[in-house]
Amino acid sequence: MKKIALFLGLALILYGVYTNALEVTGTCDSTAVQCDVKINYLQVCNNESTAQTVYPSVEGQESNWIRVLPESAELNPNDCTTFEAYTIAPCYQEPNQYAAAIRINSKNNSKLISC
Repeated sequence: MKKIALFLGLALILYGVYTNALEVTGTCDSTAVQCDVKINYLQVCNNESTAQTVYPSVEGQESNWIRVLPESAELNPNDCTTFEAYTIAPCYQEPNQYAAAIRINSKNNSKLISC
């Protein structure tokens, strides 16, 4: 009896992890040229059992180089939307490798995409 209860508890936890997840595909990895705009696309899907508002935020030292639109989206269960990430490297910026990240947030989840 204890083994059955343990198995059912584990199955319930795994089901909860699967159903309470955002799926994010795409990249914000880009090679930007000074004064030029690079656009990347991120598809976000709501695998949760309830509607969720998802919104992106940008992190890192060069976060002011990236703008993500739209600012938020309401997704019903199993719905997807596309966010556009615009990267603009400042004019006269020294050639180098710079880093930032885009975080896709919802009430229950957060996914980080490194740029």
